[in-house]
Amino acid sequence: MPRTGREFSRKFFILILFAGFSLITIAQNFNNNNSTNLVNFDKLRSSPSQGLDHDDHAELHGYADQYVTWSFSTFPSQIINVWALDAFQYSLWIAGQSATGHLLSTDSSDSGTFNVPEGNTWYIVFWNDEVGSQNTLVTYNANFVGDSRPPAINVIAPSSSSSYQTGSSQTIRWSTQGSVGNLKIELYKGSSLYTTIHSSTSNDGQETWIVPGNCPEASDYRIKITETSDPNIYDYSSYFTIIEVKSITILEPTNTSMVVPKTTHTILWESTGSINDVKIELYKGTELLKELSSKTENDGSFSWVPHYYEKNGYMWNIIPQGTDYRIKIRDVYSTKYSFSEYFEITNVKSLTILEPSSSLSYKHGEIMTIKWETDTLCETLEIKVYHKPQGSSDADKVLTIPSVPNIGYYKWTIPMDLPHGEYYLVIEATDKSVHEFSEHFTIGSSSSIGYNLTFVIIVISVISIIVIIKKSNIKN
Repeated sequence: MPRTGREFSRKFFILILFAGFSLITIAQNFNNNNSTNLVNFDKLRSSPSQGLDHDDHAELHGYADQYVTWSFSTFPSQIINVWALDAFQYSLWIAGQSATGHLLSTDSSDSGTFNVPEGNTWYIVFWNDEVGSQNTLVTYNANFVGDSRPPAINVIAPSSSSSYQTGSSQTIRWSTQGSVGNLKIELYKGSSLYTTIHSSTSNDGQETWIVPGNCPEASDYRIKITETSDPNIYDYSSYFTIIEVKSITILEPTNTSMVVPKTTHTILWESTGSINDVKIELYKGTELLKELSSKTENDGSFSWVPHYYEKNGYMWNIIPQGTDYRIKIRDVYSTKYSFSEYFEITNVKSLTILEPSSSLSYKHGEIMTIKWETDTLCETLEIKVYHKPQGSSDADKVLTIPSVPNIGYYKWTIPMDLPHGEYYLVIEATDKSVHEFSEHFTIGSSSSIGYNLTFVIIVISVISIIVIIKKSNIKN
């Protein structure tokens, strides 16, 4: 606003003050709706409680076609002027031009009722413009009574120039006339409902919302505000733009993760925006070590087993130990990506089976002590028993012993129904971090069914030969 307007206003009011008490009295006779000239100032602030320097002001406004009740107080005590202006005069005032209004009070605290001359949007202005005035805290209030207009809603923001990023906090603003109660606020894309922002909120002129992260980027969004008790009372905002912000946040692994080679681990992440597929890579420091997946669905989870990788044309079957590993996840169809925190890949775990050995043979019903040594941190193991039939190069798994405590030994009672023959064990950590094969051993004894059958056949054959020989000698 031009500085000349403010200087003119200062001189104007000084002249009024020196012109005499009668002129001020006429200006203050607002109940009779006498008009007085109110000139421009250059700051606009509003708050239920607000500090005002010299020439600052605060305001409250609303529609009224009956009256406005108002009150204010100052601390420290400071005389200020309170004015009432209609919407047109107020627009002139803030534009730097002289305006005509109603002087309601010149005091340090006061209250009253302003009987409006006509239905309009009225501005109650609290102006600290007295000569020599100091900073003061003004607490003020105004209540606008009477609105006989037909009920209507006007969406003010967003406007056609609004452009919001997904995930950002924005404020929807509106005004109403007439009797309008609670409101429903919805987001439309084109002519279709996209989401309901609020099913019922008070008619207080504004609502804060977070722009959904899954909104596709487009310029055909609108806000619709509807009176909850009468769906025929509604208004749409202008079309506005939502800009899609893509993001990827890796949740696992973290800087406390310890990844064991040859075990299954799950990578977890969150994303915003339209990301359909992602690429997942393993880095050691700044070096790409291995591509875990060139394209996988963006579902927030991916399982992998750290094992071989290729480097300098060679295939390495052990990922080296280190604390400088990171996972990188990238949108396949854009440049958006994210790294995890640095995490540790430990050394390869080992397991050695001490017993049984190839020099041992066991009987059915006997207790076999299985012994092993391992550095895996897994608390339980799984022992699988394999039988190799005679004359066969393949082995059959005959039973599994689950959830064996990893304490270095296990006492196993050999079942009576196992076939006689050659066996071996496979011991594996339940987290798949390590496994090992035992040496081959035998199960069976002279009391076994298989052994007895062979012995009986041999004895019968020998006896049969002897009988045949004796019969032949008798005949001779």
